[in-house]
Amino acid sequence: LREALRLPAADETQVQGTLLSIDCEPSGLVFVVKTNNRSLRLKADSFQQVKRTTFTADVMGSVTCGARKPSNPVVVCYLPTTEPRTRLDGVIRSVEFVPADFTLVPAKP
Repeated sequence: LREALRLPAADETQVQGTLLSIDCEPSGLVFVVKTNNRSLRLKADSFQQVKRTTFTADVMGSVTCGARKPSNPVVVCYLPTTEPRTRLDGVIRSVEFVPADFTLVPAKP
């Protein structure tokens, strides 16, 4: 599965976590992803800007706003923010839904 995952661009960060919710706000979307050590708030202007891929039968249909019940294991790639005053951690580029037993290992150079 590691080979099938999207490789992050040079300026992107890739992390594994749990997608807790997608908050729809007037200024766009905020994906809330819980990782081992923190929660990330990742922005997108629209669903069309986020590459979405599913590698598990647990996730089917369309992805919509609101809390994920149940929450979903994911691997996300995002562009970290350079603006320290914002409440966001970055701009999400991709979300990949993975099986619950999947563990992300760093890509080989």
